[in-house]
Amino acid sequence: MLLAQVGTLFPVFVADVRKADFTSLDLWLPNVVRRELHAEGLPDDALGALVPPVVAARTASGQMLGFMSEMARFADYAIADAGGLARCDVGELNREQRRILHNRDGRYETPLHLVTERGQGA
Repeated sequence: MLLAQVGTLFPVFVADVRKADFTSLDLWLPNVVRRELHAEGLPDDALGALVPPVVAARTASGQMLGFMSEMARFADYAIADAGGLARCDVGELNREQRRILHNRDGRYETPLHLVTERGQGA
């Protein structure tokens, strides 16, 4: 499963997602996002409050859909290069995804920079 926060493009790729994870989305999703924030040395609230109710939704933004397509294509290539999902280092995949430049309204930024900028009130 590939998730991304709209404001920062902060991606989280999670392998081996089960149906049970979706039945407890309010518990599962914030924990997954917090784990990935911690992996980058970021505070729990770097993307805003992660408290129930948590809503995962399809985006109506064509621009965000384009970013997500790029992220998915990058993940596909990384997984293939690793020899399949079982051999892929998902943590490293996420780390690399957050350091890819994206053209957002004429500004080239990485998701990690956008999260950091957000935390500084910029």
